[in-house]
Amino acid sequence: MNDIVNREVAELSSTAWSVGDSVVLRLDDGALVSGVIVDDYGDLAGHDVVISDDHTARSRRWAVETVEVGVVFADDDQVEHVVPRDAAGTDNP
Repeated sequence: MNDIVNREVAELSSTAWSVGDSVVLRLDDGALVSGVIVDDYGDLAGHDVVISDDHTARSRRWAVETVEVGVVFADDDQVEHVVPRDAAGTDNP
């Protein structure tokens, strides 16, 4: 697993998350992946999205670009914040 996932994770409320934040996601299969939030669907989350005549999906709050699996769409309960890094590149307490 890459080093960003192995760092200590600080849990913050979703109101503190925003586009550009580095996060760790817990996927539906339990795997952890790291990435950067690239879009926030806010009030659009949780609604049905028609994909085709016979297929719909529930929209999710966040679009996160990951190294491991590409873009992942996630809900608040799947997102954890990574401990911020200061300008020198060291972990903040």
